[in-house]
Formats: sequence, structure tokens, C-alpha cells
Amino acid sequence: MRAVVCNGVIFKEEVFTPEALTVKTCPVPSFQDDEVLIKVAASSVNPVDWKILSGKIGPVQAGIVPGFDCSGVVVAVGAAVTRFKVGDEVWADVVERPEGVLKLGAYAEYVATKENKTGLKPTNLPFEQAAVVPLVGLTALQGLQKGDVLKEGAHVLILGGSGGNGICAIQIAKASGATVYTTCSGKNMDFVKSLGADQVIDYTKDDWAVVLKGKNLDCVFDTVGQDGTVPKAVDVLKDNGTIKAIMGGTKESLPRGITFEFFLTNSVNFADLDTLKTLVESGKMRLPVQESFPLDRIADAFKLSMSGRVVGKVGISVSSIMPAVLYYFPAGGRGELARCIAAAGGIGLIEGKPADVDKADFASPSGVPLLKHGALKMAQSTAIEVYLSLLAFPDLTPPMRAVDSQLCSTKEDVIAGFYKVFFNAEMKENKEKAKEELAKVANKWYPVIEKQCPLDGFFNGQGYPTAADVAVMNICDCAWAFGVANRIAGVDWANYPKMRALATRTAEFAAMKEYLAKSATFAANPMGL
Repeated sequence: MRAVVCNGVIFKEEVFTPEALTVKTCPVPSFQDDEVLIKVAASSVNPVDWKILSGKIGPVQAGIVPGFDCSGVVVAVGAAVTRFKVGDEVWADVVERPEGVLKLGAYAEYVATKENKTGLKPTNLPFEQAAVVPLVGLTALQGLQKGDVLKEGAHVLILGGSGGNGICAIQIAKASGATVYTTCSGKNMDFVKSLGADQVIDYTKDDWAVVLKGKNLDCVFDTVGQDGTVPKAVDVLKDNGTIKAIMGGTKESLPRGITFEFFLTNSVNFADLDTLKTLVESGKMRLPVQESFPLDRIADAFKLSMSGRVVGKVGISVSSIMPAVLYYFPAGGRGELARCIAAAGGIGLIEGKPADVDKADFASPSGVPLLKHGALKMAQSTAIEVYLSLLAFPDLTPPMRAVDSQLCSTKEDVIAGFYKVFFNAEMKENKEKAKEELAKVANKWYPVIEKQCPLDGFFNGQGYPTAADVAVMNICDCAWAFGVANRIAGVDWANYPKMRALATRTAEFAAMKEYLAKSATFAANPMGL
């Protein structure tokens, strides 16, 4: 997979050094029983991203893949995962701190993260917009929860109303019935007012502490962290009021029972992600993306974020996730391998009706199978399978792709041999002759496949099956036409132990197992043989 890798501190003598960030080919991460593997569609830049990589917060880990939040599609689930299935569209804040070591990873085509850090993304947001919400949304929600201001009659000051945290906090507080005061520069006042804030203060002209002195607010939520904020906040808070901050702070005791708390976002909280989802879907929260950059331009994205002139968030486009439409009705056979490849790789595959398309547009005289993906229209079984493999397993090297292509072609040769028998009128009358001819096909191809199959693991040495493995599984077990032919021919799997074992391993892979459990086509026998 492609991923952004940080090679060291991204600042030298306070000057940004973008060469410290490079896009490299990395292994797809493995995942644990309580984790999901996400094919990342989009991520975003948070100020904390470049602050961490500056080395000012702590030592920068060489080789770290940055990135807190993401949106994408689940392509595999661990054995203990119950809330998600392959194909679910999700969002997540992936940060972890196992044994005090920071683990991120959202700036990559795949990321593994805990089930309880993941939620279904809002149905009304595209991936690019969903990806900018998790970290700042959770931070805003939890800060306001800690300040006990998510209720009618509460009064809260949110410092930094045009940043990601502030934008979310204003809308979350207003949705709960609180009175909201906030700050921003003059050029952003109209936008911040449109979020519903009751009073917006232009900090370039007015001192918020003077404007709000004696307001007896319940909470000051500081998303900015400027020096001198705490003593100023004391002047606007009521007795026993509270200051919640995501940066800066004080260890001094404060007067009148006022308290200060610096807090870190708790991303292990899918219930809060679901709360954000409800707010977004109900139209009560929105977060603009000022500009989005492809993964290769991560340095430009960081530069924009560091400029301090961002309203909302900076997005990162990682992968194109677009459902492909497979126009193929017949069960099993040539269509089933395409379905299985898509399932193994988490590719959305919609079954379309051949009658809805003009087969001439696909350069196909026969009409099926056909595949439409965006503007691309294509035909022919092996070509479709190879293309779906490109989408499903983008991290494979050219030699690995050659292996996948070869086994897809072999599958086509095997099924062509079986079809010649099944659709031969003479064979329908002469069962023994049919058995003999089917056995000839198996005896021709299965020793060749057996010799190629790995003793353990999968063909391309990955931690998951690719098209080659799925092709072998289809040859062994797909009911039509392979399973029927194998049964009639009397194939003895003791003669092909590596084939048989590989097919079983592939079928037991989480994504494949889920697909097979619900597939009506893999087990179908349309001719009743």
C-alpha cells in the first residue's frame, strides 16, 4: 500500500522541511481479533499532526505513518468484531498509545484500528467530508461534556470559533440548547454567526475578557491555547465555573472554586462517534473542507494548515472508493470469481440488470459478463477479474499481479473444458462418457495447479487471499460448474492436498467467509446436476 512516512523532525530551526515526509510503499497492516481493517478513502490534517511531527510535543518516531482520522470501507474484520462487516462505510479516530508509544496511521491506503474506535459514517456525507470530523468532533463533544454545558440554560465561551474544534463545538452546544459565545477574526465573523453562535467577538478588535466580564459563564472551552487565557477566563466565569482546554494550562489554584482541566480526546468511544453521526445526519452539524490534497501533496496540506488561515479543515484524498457494477445474472461459473475477488478485497459490487445497458457500449457481442466502473465499461471474464484484482489489492507488485492473472486465466481454461462436456448433447445421454471427459479436464489442469499452490499461507505471501487464492477456491468448491464437475468426475482431493488446503484457508478468511455465508450464487447449481 501507499502511505506517508515521516523520516524525522519536519522542522529545522523553525523552518518546515517537507522532504521529511515521503510517500512510500509499505506492507498492509495486520489486524487483531478486536480490530477492523479499513481501506482508507480520505483523511485530514489536524494542527496536532504537524505539532507532533515538529518534535515539540515529544520525540518523533522514525518511520511513523501520521494521521489521526479517516473514513473508508471495512475490508476485513477480526474474529471478535461484532459491530461491523466487510463493506461497511465507516469513520474513525485511529490514534492509540500502547505502552506510551504513539500509533497513528490514517495517511495510508489501509489502516487497522480497534472496533470500539470506529463508527458507521453519516450516510449524508461523502468520504472526503466525513474524514475531517472524527478527531475535532470528538474533542468538541467531550470538552463540552466535561464542562457540563450540553443543556438548556448553560452559557459557554468557545475560543477559536472558526477552527475545526470550534466549529463543531458551537454547533454541538447550540443543538443542546446552550447559549454560545465565541471568538474569531473579523473576516470569519459571518461564517461563525451562521453556525448559530449567540455572540461572536472579533479578537483582532476586542478583548473577549473585557466584552464578557461579569457574564458568569458556566464554562470556557479553549481550543486555541494562547498565553494568558486562564486569568482572563476567571473574570468571565461564575463561581465554581470551569475551564476546559486542549492545549496550554496552569497548575495554580484558581479563585472562587473555578477549576481548570487539560484533557486528551478519548477516541475509544464509539458512542460519541454515533452521537456525532446523529448530529450530522439531522443537519445540526457541518464542517467545511477548505481544500483537499492528494496523498502525494501532503507537504502542501501541512503548509496550508500551518498558515493559520484555515476555516474548517484541510482534507487528504487517499483512495478512490467507487462501487463497481457487475452486469451478470447466471449463477456461479464465470461470474462467481469476480464476485469473490470483490468480496475478498472489500470492493463494492452491485449486481445490475443486463437489460438496462446496451452491450455494444461494452464492446461485447455476447452481452455478459459486463463491468461498469465510473466511465470504464468492459467485458470478458478474465479481464474483469484482473481489473477487480487491481482495485481490491492495490499494494501488489507486478510479479504478484502476474500470479493473480495466471490463476484467473487457468480458471477460465478449466471451466471452458467443463462447459464443453455439460453443453454437449451426446454427453447428456452418455453419463459414463461425460464422467470420463470431465475427469480428463481435471487430470490435465489440477496437477499443474497443485504444483503451484503454497504449502501454507497464500499465493503472494500476503496476510490475506488475493485473486489467485480465490481462483483456486472457486475451482475446488464453486458449485457451478466446478463443484458439479468435480463430483461427477470423482476428483479425489487426497491427490491434490495443497489445492484443497488453500481453498479451505481462503474460504475461512473473514471477508470471504462472510460473503460465502450469504452468497446464493456460489452454491447454486442451475442445471440441477
